Amino acid sequence: SEVFEVARGMTMKERLAVKLMYHRFLPSSPLRPYVCSLPAAVDTPLQWGEERLRAHYKEWGDMAVRVKSARQYLLQEYNKHMPLIFAKFPFLFQPSTHTFSVWTWAMQTVKARNWAVNRVADPKISTAMVPFVDMINHEMGIRGTARTNLDGTRFTILAWRNYTKGDEVFTSYGDDCNLHYRFSYGFEVEGNKHPCVRVNDTKSWEGSKHALEWHWSTSGIGSSSALPQNGPPPPPKGP
Repeated sequence: SEVFEVARGMTMKERLAVKLMYHRFLPSSPLRPYVCSLPAAVDTPLQWGEERLRAHYKEWGDMAVRVKSARQYLLQEYNKHMPLIFAKFPFLFQPSTHTFSVWTWAMQTVKARNWAVNRVADPKISTAMVPFVDMINHEMGIRGTARTNLDGTRFTILAWRNYTKGDEVFTSYGDDCNLHYRFSYGFEVEGNKHPCVRVNDTKSWEGSKHALEWHWSTSGIGSSSALPQNGPPPPPKGP
């Protein structure tokens, strides 16, 4: 669209976030029922105050750096794209309504609820927001519960086990540690046995750095510019 011609360089998730912001403040939007059904906030550490962060995470120093980096990245992307959109489309987007707070909500909502897709008709589309389907909850240990594909305007999910009437249908968000679940989706899994691993080995830092850069570039949260160039950061000190 014309909006994305003005704000070039946006990731697919950022484009979805801008669309969410637009439809949120458009009374006549055909997507308004869907947008209104979305949570008003995603309960990730980005929304938490310092007191809650300290109480929840023992390694406060590491978490403080992580949260600060993610917030800085979101602000950087907002300041890079939205002023151009405000100037070109003042009747569609206004700084007074499409604020940084709304941008943060939209980005976190997209992060928590998007589906990766493989659309043959348009290879550029790699992720999508799908009403109703994004209400499916996560369950640990499931393998191949859902298989998705986007064929034109049809989104299909195939269950890999039998369900009976009245059962809740689950999918897997991936077998990850609770830190990933909390940052990405706003929840934690009780009894989760998948640990979060800190990399402090200078010898293996280059490979780890490339992996982090790839993850951050695809997730839309965090910035590789925060990574040290000559080795891993020292273990964080307590408060």
